[in-house]
Amino acid sequence: MSIEADDIKKKHARFLRMRWLKIHWFIYLITNIILFVVNYSTSFSYMWFLCPLTAWGAMVLIHTAIVVIINFLSRTHQASLAIHASITMIISSYLIWNDWWDNQRLNWIIFAIVPLVLIWINHLILYQFIKKSELSGKSRLDGIVEREYNKYRMEGRAISLPLTKKVVMNRLLLQNHIMIYAAVNLFLFFVNYFNDVDYWWFLWPTISWGMNILFHALIYVNIKKRSLGEKMSIKYFIVIPVTLAVYLGFVDVFSDSHFNWFWWPVGGIVILSLIIAKISSNRQIRHQALTQTKKSSIPNSAENIPQRRFCRNCGAPLKPNFQFCEVCGEKL
Repeated sequence: MSIEADDIKKKHARFLRMRWLKIHWFIYLITNIILFVVNYSTSFSYMWFLCPLTAWGAMVLIHTAIVVIINFLSRTHQASLAIHASITMIISSYLIWNDWWDNQRLNWIIFAIVPLVLIWINHLILYQFIKKSELSGKSRLDGIVEREYNKYRMEGRAISLPLTKKVVMNRLLLQNHIMIYAAVNLFLFFVNYFNDVDYWWFLWPTISWGMNILFHALIYVNIKKRSLGEKMSIKYFIVIPVTLAVYLGFVDVFSDSHFNWFWWPVGGIVILSLIIAKISSNRQIRHQALTQTKKSSIPNSAENIPQRRFCRNCGAPLKPNFQFCEVCGEKL
């Protein structure tokens, strides 16, 4: 596609976004004027027309912010951060008004706004890793990926640069997930502590969300091992039924202060885990035996197979004794 055609396509997309925004504003204004007239002519003692006016108004403002930011900043990480900030401010303003509308004072708004702000701060931290420097043209993420890639090469691991970036990115997302988990649940703890100490309800989201953290960690370990050409050990899969059993025990005890029905599902989980472990162990033994048979049938196989190399720029496999990548031309 030529530069002129691409420019025309972008202008057309910008025109369509602005047209739909104008239609949205027109429908919003006409509908709420009609609702105001109906409210005024029937029972103006209760101004119910303000409810759709403000709720729908928040959505129209969010639509406007998204269109304006995309038109000026295009579809970049900076635009997504600005859109997130705009949505957070608009929703927070609407919630403040909604809290004040009931009895002309603020009650629960702090509990709703703090998580929204924490999520946006988390997005800001991610953006700092992805944002490219004006001097070097590289981001912090690129620097971490290069260091990890060089470390794997020094260890003799056959992994390409794109796979290294995939591993590093998934590790960053896991760390980010843990940060959100810690911040939000610490906030919930303080809310619980200063309002209702007799019932520790914050443990429900803390334990439930904690299970998701463990499952996310398993996904990351699986991605890392597959990228390095390794297989997941059975001990990682045992974490899932063990975590589920602990959670069910927590639900049983926290609901009635002692174990009641907990043993029934846990017994089935333990039996299923033992079956999975036995099957996986047998498969691993057969795989090792087959691999050993193949190695013994080929003399000096480890010395005859050269170590594979990959281009650090595009990840394409390199031929022996080549000083340039055949795909992207990167000098090695």
